[in-house]
Amino acid sequence: MTPRLDQHCVQSVSQVVVVQTCPADVTNSVSGKKTLRNRLTMINWRILGMMSCSIVGLFMAVFFAMRTSAAKPGPEIQSGTERAAAIWVVEHYGVVAVKTEDGKVNRYVAAEHLPAESFVITEINLYEQEFDESELAFLPQLASLGKLDVSRTTVGSKGMQFIGKVPKLKSLQLRANNLSADSLRLLLNGRQIENCSVHGSKSFDDAAVAALSEIMPNLKVFSCASTSVSEEGMKALMPLKSLKKLTATNNKWSEQAGKQLSEALPGCKLSI
Repeated sequence: MTPRLDQHCVQSVSQVVVVQTCPADVTNSVSGKKTLRNRLTMINWRILGMMSCSIVGLFMAVFFAMRTSAAKPGPEIQSGTERAAAIWVVEHYGVVAVKTEDGKVNRYVAAEHLPAESFVITEINLYEQEFDESELAFLPQLASLGKLDVSRTTVGSKGMQFIGKVPKLKSLQLRANNLSADSLRLLLNGRQIENCSVHGSKSFDDAAVAALSEIMPNLKVFSCASTSVSEEGMKALMPLKSLKKLTATNNKWSEQAGKQLSEALPGCKLSI
């Protein structure tokens, strides 16, 4: 007897779908996986590269921040020794000139190169270096310091108070600094200064040049180039009969103003 299929079973069988995978589909699938794997590998390498650059950049930023901004207290100078001051200068990436007992003068930029024998400091150059004004409190104790350069620094009123007490200062460089008449008046040793430059100090105006002329009457070399001194303010320089060289370029003074200044200072070489 022929078996009978239930109608429900027939309907179920008729709905069965046989799916056959072609070799081409398998190849495409494998190739796609390889491509995806390669892309993921490239992305991972890129991420690692970016992380490495970020780590290196962070390390360099921390290194330079420590190099330029690390606060180092000013030295405590004991009687008869200036070594601590010299070390402080070179640690702030400055240049220090020292004179040894045999009369020789040499410049140094590293503490390990300083002479073993005793010495005195004759010159300090802190051009464009970073430090706190309060760290300059040791300056008045340097009895042989004759030249000081604090150009392009943040020296203001507090720093000027210390500079103004250096007993034998002859040369003071204040180029491209924020200067005012009030801060200049703090230079109590101004009468002994013979060489000064305020080149590029835009805040150096008529009031400032009048103050400087008053406190530094014995100037021999002076530069006020590229400042805010007007032709009217220029007249404050006329009483400085000791001037041998005056540089006042880029101040927009007229030829007539230059002639007046030349007549007032006949023994001075002018650059206007």
